[in-house]
Amino acid sequence: MGLFTWNPDDVSEELNVRFAYLKAIEWCGLPLFAAQVIAPLLLLSLPWWSVAIGVSVLQLCWNTVRYRLLGIVFEPDPKSSLTTVNAERQVYGQPMLSSRNLLTLACTVGMIVKLKWPVSIATGIFLFTRRETVQAVAAFLWPILTLFLMLFSGGGWIGVVQKRFLLEMGFVPLTGDPSSCLVEDFHRF
Repeated sequence: MGLFTWNPDDVSEELNVRFAYLKAIEWCGLPLFAAQVIAPLLLLSLPWWSVAIGVSVLQLCWNTVRYRLLGIVFEPDPKSSLTTVNAERQVYGQPMLSSRNLLTLACTVGMIVKLKWPVSIATGIFLFTRRETVQAVAAFLWPILTLFLMLFSGGGWIGVVQKRFLLEMGFVPLTGDPSSCLVEDFHRF
């Protein structure tokens, strides 16, 4: 298994499903997720509130394109008489980039985010030495602050993204239609 890749053949089916789930969570909140490493560095030159607002706005912009990049489109379900969001079904078209490349991007960001605590602590210590106490506390606590920002980011259709990643990893739904089956119905053959 490479540093930034996941080989579905090396692990069990259950671990592949869990991996796709975690990557889907990261994908839906990608700017906030990546900001856990980047934002403490931005705190060296910008006030904490402007970094928080900037990351939140970036997440709102991401919310408008995160599904389209994967080729996921939501259409009204012809079988349903409901007119709510629940009456929409996802259709998996051709992604803007290869889903494999997008999955690799999610894996790469996941590896980089492992540096969040060392970066936050080092930045916080540096800011304390410059007597910028508020900025230092914000840097120390940025990974935790990110969790609160994620609560207000609009979540996402994690199961839909998880199914896209499973399709790319060689899983197929038992029904033949990925938009109408549960993740539990995906298997590798």
